[in-house]
Order: sequence, then C-alpha cells, then structure tokens
Amino acid sequence: MAIHLPCLPMMKILSYLDAYSLLQAAQVNKDWNELASSDVLWRKLCQKRWLYCDMDTLQLQGKETWKQFFIDRIWQERAKFRAKSVITWKSPEQPASIKLLTTLPEMHIAVTVDIQSTIKLWDCHNREALATNNLKSPCKSLKAVFTKDGPIVLIGDTLGNIHIFRIPDLYLISTVNVLPYGFDGIYCSPQKKWVLLSKKHPHILPKVFYMSSFLRTSEFSAPVSTVLKLSLYERVFWTPRREDRITLMS
Repeated sequence: MAIHLPCLPMMKILSYLDAYSLLQAAQVNKDWNELASSDVLWRKLCQKRWLYCDMDTLQLQGKETWKQFFIDRIWQERAKFRAKSVITWKSPEQPASIKLLTTLPEMHIAVTVDIQSTIKLWDCHNREALATNNLKSPCKSLKAVFTKDGPIVLIGDTLGNIHIFRIPDLYLISTVNVLPYGFDGIYCSPQKKWVLLSKKHPHILPKVFYMSSFLRTSEFSAPVSTVLKLSLYERVFWTPRREDRITLMS
C-alpha cells in the first residue's frame, strides 16, 4: 500500500537530497516527480553551486525551470572539462604494428600491445616508453585501471589467461587462467572491486572475479569468482554508483 505524506514534510525531506538523488526520486511516481522537480528545490541547488542565481540569470539562459538550468549548466561544465583534458600524443614509429591501446588520462599514460605481444607503457607528455614487457602468447584484450592497490594493467591472451601488471614499471603481479578460450571483454566495476571477463560465444558463460584475488595471490589460493548464466548478449554495463549491480543487454 502506498504511503502519501503531506507536501510540506515531503518537500522538507527532499530539500536534503543532492541533484542525482532528486532525479531518482522524480522517477517514483507522478506525485514525487512533481515535488522533486520543484523550482524551490532546484534553485537552492543552483545557488549552492554557483552562488549568484536569480530570475534574471534564468531568463538570460533562456530556461523555463531551475531544474533545466541546473542540468544544462552541469553538461556545459563537463564538456569544457573534457575539452581541456584532451592530450594529443603520438608514439614513435614501432618495429611492429600496434594491436591494442588503453589509457589512464589521470596519469597521462598510454599502454600499447603490438602484434608481437610486446607491452609498452608511455608517458603522453613525451615520446619515450617508460617500461616494456613481453608475453609469450598473443593478446586479445587490454585495460588499464586504478584500484585501491594502485594503477594496474589487465591483459587477456588467446589461451584464456589474464595477466596483471603494475604501473608504472609493468612488473608482472600475477597470471591466472580464467577461461578455456581467449576472452575479448574486460569490464571493471565503478570502484574496481569486481571485473567481468567475457567472450561472445553461445557456449562460454561470462565470469565475474573479485579483483583483490588477482592482486593479492598470497592471500587467495584461487581467484574468487561467480558465473553469470547468460551467454547471448550484446553489451555489458556496470550500474553507476552501484558496485554490485551489472546489466547485460541481449
């Protein structure tokens, strides 16, 4: 049975929420949507973030509601940030063609793997490789991420092994056989607590692994994992802000 609170207590409760939570509250039902879209709440959020926000500001921006103003302004800020964060980098000519590439923008680092399975870590501020390593088997997938233990590189090969390297020296932390065949997808959860490894094949099910069991092999006798019983899917998403929820689109 639905419980309906009077408008004033509801508005008081909603006034403590941030923008993301207000947008979620607006999806509950029609009444909640009306309250959570109130100009009173969204103007308060605008003034908290940008200090000077009055009716003249709203009219100058050509917006009808403070909610619309807030969302558009946030997107503008993020677009400017992305534009400022772009770094153009070009590696020197390599003896073998580069097959895979991943980056860590926060550290201005790029990682490449060529057709001879040579791994190189690059400083994007110059054209010199900071570290080099090699694998014996061909590589199929590549991912660089930050974890609570530090930045790492994950590489999957054609034999179904995952290799974990430390950044910036490309020291090999561990090598674990996780699937019977090479996998082509590495998907890390938002906080990098979990990693899903998958291959699009009707008879191969994706697996989710506990990241720490790859990084701290002395504490785990074997990788901690679970199998997702869905083989036919097109895309994979970890749900934002939810470390334990994943979506597979079939």
